[in-house]
Order: sequence, then structure tokens, then C-alpha cells
Amino acid sequence: RVPFLGGVGARDVLGRLTKEVDRLEDAHPAIELGLAWARQRAPERSETVVLHGDLRVGNLAVIATGLGHVLDWEFGHRGDPAEDVAWPLVRAWRFGVDQLRLGGVGDVEPYLERYNALTGRHITLASLDYWEIVGNLKWAIGALTQSRRHLSGQQRSVELAVLGRLAAEMEFELLHLLERAG
Repeated sequence: RVPFLGGVGARDVLGRLTKEVDRLEDAHPAIELGLAWARQRAPERSETVVLHGDLRVGNLAVIATGLGHVLDWEFGHRGDPAEDVAWPLVRAWRFGVDQLRLGGVGDVEPYLERYNALTGRHITLASLDYWEIVGNLKWAIGALTQSRRHLSGQQRSVELAVLGRLAAEMEFELLHLLERAG
């Protein structure tokens, strides 16, 4: 048991994201549309597990014999395993190799099949699609929040300024994903 870890279901995630969007000064219609879509389709709570919260290629240390370490657990929380499984699908982690939806290094179907085989779970592509949209929402809102630190003068940083531009890319990706999802 890890009662100190927050989070749980999709509705909890969406509630937190809505509060973060409400604190932004500007309107972000693509994000609002994405949140409305996600609220309407939020899955009921499923199995709750400890999630990494930022599980992607950049946080994996690979050694000669395979996976050595999983780094950066500061976003750890409890939730639906599909949330972590979908996080590397967020467009920002493809680093320009957009045709490989899995972090710019692979295809989704073999990844999901292997995950399900190893864990005995049955995460569906539809569930992954849902959490991919939520992941893009999380990163767009996070990027906007961080860029505000630069724009307000609180912390001048080229990296923080660039995150504002990334938020626009995430908003564009959200519109694409919402169109694909129907």
C-alpha cells in the first residue's frame, strides 16, 4: 500500500487538469475540447496500480543485458495501468520520428501485445487511444504552465519559453487525435 501517492482514476486526472487549465490566463479551445471529449468517455476505475507517471524512452537506462533502471519517479502516482502504457505515445516523445507512434522507436501493436503477454492484463488499443489523448492534454497543460514562469518573468529560461511553443504543437496533435477518435 502506498497511501501517500495521489491519483486514481481518469476522472481524478481530468479534475486536476481542469483546475490547472482554469489557472491559465489565456483561452485554449483545443485543450477545452480535449477535456470535454475525455470527460464524456472517461473509463470507470479499473485496476489501480503504482504508475511511474513519465514512463518513456528518455527515462530508461539500458545496459548490455537489457533494461537497467527506470529513472525520474517524481510523477509517481496510483492509477489505471493504461495511463503509463500510453504515455510514450505522446507526440512530444517521438522527437520528429512521427511515423513511429511509440516514442519514435516502434509501433504500438507489438508493444501492447508484449505488455499484455508479460503482465496478463488486457489493455485494448481503444484504452491506449483514450490515454494517449489524455497524455497529450497533460503535456500541453504542463508545457503552458511551465512557459508561464518564463513569460511572467518569474524564471527567465529559453527552455521554459520553448515549452510554450511545444504546447501549441500538443494542441494541434490533440485536434488530430480527436478527429481520428471520432
